[in-house]
Amino acid sequence: MDIIRPAKRSDYREAARLIYRSGPDVLDFLFSRDGKSPRMFIEHSFKNGHSFFSPRSHYVVEGEAGSLVALGSFYGWLDHKIMAVAFIYDVATFYRFRTCLKILAHSLSIELSRKPPGIFSLYVCNFASSRSAIGRGLATHLFNYVVARRKYRRIRQYLCDVATDNLRAIELHERTGFRVKYSVRFKDRSVKPIFRMSMPVKA
Repeated sequence: MDIIRPAKRSDYREAARLIYRSGPDVLDFLFSRDGKSPRMFIEHSFKNGHSFFSPRSHYVVEGEAGSLVALGSFYGWLDHKIMAVAFIYDVATFYRFRTCLKILAHSLSIELSRKPPGIFSLYVCNFASSRSAIGRGLATHLFNYVVARRKYRRIRQYLCDVATDNLRAIELHERTGFRVKYSVRFKDRSVKPIFRMSMPVKA
C-alpha cells in the first residue's frame, strides 16, 4: 500500500531523482556547470533542508517496497521568500563564484518572467512519478490528499507552471481542475515556454 508523508532529509537521493524528472530541460540549463549535474546540486540542496529543493515543501508517495514513487511541492508567498534566500546559499556553497553569479542571474530572470506566487496563492510544483508508477494517478492523488489535510490559510487559488509542449501534464492538470491563465516565453530560448495554470480554492 502506498503511503503519503512529508519528505525527510534522508530521502535526498530518491527525491533528487524524481525532482529532476519534473523538469530536466530547465534544470540542465541552470545547474549542469563546473562538471556537476543537476541531481548533484538537488541532493546538496535537499540535505541542507531549506530551499526550493528541500523537504520543507515536499510531500512524497512511498511505495510498498519503501522506495519513493512520486513527489510534489507545495508552498505559499512567505515560504517562497524564505526558500529564495536558502537557494542563494545553496548555490553559493556548491559552485564556483562566477558560476554562482550566472546561475543566480538566470534563475532571477526565469523567476521574474513567470511571477512568484502572490500572498493568496499556493504554488504547486516539482510533481513527478517514477517510470514504474506512471499512469497510476499518483500525482493527482497526492495533490488531493495534501490540500484536503493541510489548512492553507487565506489561500484563494492554486498555481502551477507546465511546459507548453508537455501535453500529458497539461491534460492531467486540467482533469484536476486547473485552467491555463497565460503563457510565458523566457528571454533565454534554452528554457521552454510555459503555461501558468490556476485553480480556485473550493469554499
